[in-house]
Amino acid sequence: MITTTVKRYLNKLVKLLTDTYRDPRFIITSLFALVGFLITTAQVVEADELDNFEKYIFELINQLGDGLYSFFYIITQFGSLLSLVVWAAAIAFYFRKRAALAAVVSGFLGWLIAKPLKAYIGRARPGEILDSLNIFTDEKFSGLGYPSGHATLSAAVATAVFLYLKPKNRKYLLIFVALIGISRVYLGGHFPRDIIGGWFLGVLAGCIGSFLIGSSRDAASNKYIKNVLNKNGIKAAAIKEFSGDARGSRPIFITLEDKTKLFGKIVTSQEQAADWLFKTFRFFKYKNFKDEDPYLNPKRHTEHEAFVAEWARKFGVNTPQVIKIVHVKDSQWLLVQDMVDAEPLDKQKKVSQKTLEQTWRQILKLHDADIAHRDLRASNVLVDKDKQPWIIDFGFAEVAGDEMRKRVDIAEFLTTTSMLFGVKKSLAAALAVLEKQKLQEAAPYVQPAALSGATTSAIKNDKQTFEQLQTALKDMHDNQEVFEHQALLRITKKQIINLALVAVLFFIIIPQFNVFKDSFASLSDINFIYIPAVIVASMTTYIFAAGTITTIPSVPVSYRKAVMAQLAGSYASKLAPRGLGSSAVNLQFLRKQGMSLSRATSVMLTDKFLGFLLFVIPFGSVVVISGQSSLSQLLPDMKTYYVYIALGIILAGITVLVAKRTWQEKIIQSLKKSYFEIKQLAYRPRSLLLAALFSLGVTVSYLLTLYLCFTALQVDISILQIIVTYAAATFASSVTPTPGGLGGFEAGLIAAMVSFGVEQSAAYSVAILYRLATFWLPIPLALAAFKFARSKDII
Repeated sequence: MITTTVKRYLNKLVKLLTDTYRDPRFIITSLFALVGFLITTAQVVEADELDNFEKYIFELINQLGDGLYSFFYIITQFGSLLSLVVWAAAIAFYFRKRAALAAVVSGFLGWLIAKPLKAYIGRARPGEILDSLNIFTDEKFSGLGYPSGHATLSAAVATAVFLYLKPKNRKYLLIFVALIGISRVYLGGHFPRDIIGGWFLGVLAGCIGSFLIGSSRDAASNKYIKNVLNKNGIKAAAIKEFSGDARGSRPIFITLEDKTKLFGKIVTSQEQAADWLFKTFRFFKYKNFKDEDPYLNPKRHTEHEAFVAEWARKFGVNTPQVIKIVHVKDSQWLLVQDMVDAEPLDKQKKVSQKTLEQTWRQILKLHDADIAHRDLRASNVLVDKDKQPWIIDFGFAEVAGDEMRKRVDIAEFLTTTSMLFGVKKSLAAALAVLEKQKLQEAAPYVQPAALSGATTSAIKNDKQTFEQLQTALKDMHDNQEVFEHQALLRITKKQIINLALVAVLFFIIIPQFNVFKDSFASLSDINFIYIPAVIVASMTTYIFAAGTITTIPSVPVSYRKAVMAQLAGSYASKLAPRGLGSSAVNLQFLRKQGMSLSRATSVMLTDKFLGFLLFVIPFGSVVVISGQSSLSQLLPDMKTYYVYIALGIILAGITVLVAKRTWQEKIIQSLKKSYFEIKQLAYRPRSLLLAALFSLGVTVSYLLTLYLCFTALQVDISILQIIVTYAAATFASSVTPTPGGLGGFEAGLIAAMVSFGVEQSAAYSVAILYRLATFWLPIPLALAAFKFARSKDII
């Protein structure tokens, strides 16, 4: 009974977090809040003492007189942690439960972030700096000042509830939050910058909390829209929501009293914010691929789409006629068009080549009118009962579009139809209408970077067809040797990795050169008797890893070849971040052993899961059973830095995961695959035991290697401390986007050792020796294994 109840509430929570709308305005607001907070924090940190202007503002408010004490004392309570109960009750009563939950999460998150920041920044309160100020007798201020927790919490709650209020009432909420901040200065608890920093931090926390929980869309009801249309001379009898792909707007079907059908698109400030984010992202991601500037408001967006649609009609393009633009309410505008009795091209069960050719002719007319559609997916082409194509959705279109945009249009439609109807049919239809030169000019843009998100997703599901299209276009090119895809990305993954490596070099390695000198000097005191044992322990990891990957599958896998694959994977791990290289090699090895991609992936996921499980459970138990002495040594030095960074990473991960449904699906599928493989292992207890022992052996080998490094350098440290040190280094490595966690692993290893009292030079020596044994020295052998495995078709 209890299990069923818990499961029911968990399902409700999952539905609450996943099945909801996330307002893009929170992302834009959070960026401005982050910049404001960083600027304010920089001012506080850089200032050696209180400047005269801030002191003047503080005294002006603090010395307003005793008559306001009762008022401000009551007001200030609404910024306390306990006030979240009152906030939640009021918001749930006047608005919705989701709004109350978002407010509570935002407020608590703001309070949680403000606490460690106070300790890190270390700004004193007014009572510790000023000799003359009013601190009322009932107030007892302790701790540090920046940022103000009350200002942070109240701003976070206000941010979460702000968009639920009617525009005319929002100013009262802002005044109330401002009064809470002023009350902290009046009562003598904070300086003005403490409040301003708290407000910025609160807005940031409110945006994160609201985005995590989601919000109810401020959408006009169908009944309201119907009344608005009737007032504007459009006698609507019924309104129906559109359930298909609706990026950038809210489409509706309108049925008039005389049974005439119309189509409408509502654009709101939410879509406007999304447009700004989308175009800003593309500006930083792409070079020589500039979008039109974002529209100033939804009205301009709607007017632009109406203009382009009518301009296209003027040049003979089949597109629905614009009937009217209607102001719905606030910043919501409705574009009303004729309804075409047709189905999207991507929903057609069978499409003739003639229909595709007619569509290409429509695209030619569009380009002759100097219009670049910029979203020519199959879903934006309708096919009526007479098999005539209609081009719709000009929300992203450009008038006087340049040749590059037109080439991207051709690349987009050619790709989307090839994925649906095959390369041969799609290419034949294009060649029947377009000049060969136009296809040759568009060919360099047939790449995911130039195509829409929907088309890119289709490519991921059918890479073979996309590669066939690219090959066919390349073969069509007059000079295949010089053919290359257009360079569109401003920043590539390789550049990001290189940037991370440079950052590691300048911010971690170079500043420590003096310590490195002492570290290399201390290496001369190494006991070389232990070096063979260090190397053997390091090499043992490959043997155990091969055992795990051969034991998990129910089908036979060559152990000898698996060892070779592990060595080859070690080399590949030096080329890609976060273990991607070794995972790719192991995946390829299992494919060569006769497994399907799905089965090989499930084996790999199970291997990772077992490795995680058999580190956390046994070694975590050792730490807990042994008492808190080692952890208490480690955590005090790390709690204001590593622990909160870890919490931040986890929170960011959860936020992104909640927002990205495709990632949710992938993780759920991965968990299902791992569960299936472990379930199969459960029917083979001997294999399960062996897989567990092999997986445990990998971790023990790494720990043994680290222990031998300590012993060789005569550094005194306990086994328990070694376990915690290795765990800290592994975590730091996992969040470092460099090959093999380079830089992050060393930083985590050294920080943990120093926190245990190991001298810094000795800690660097241990880190150098350990990484030599596990990372650098195996490279020649791993490279040879990689080349051998490739030559023998092992990987």
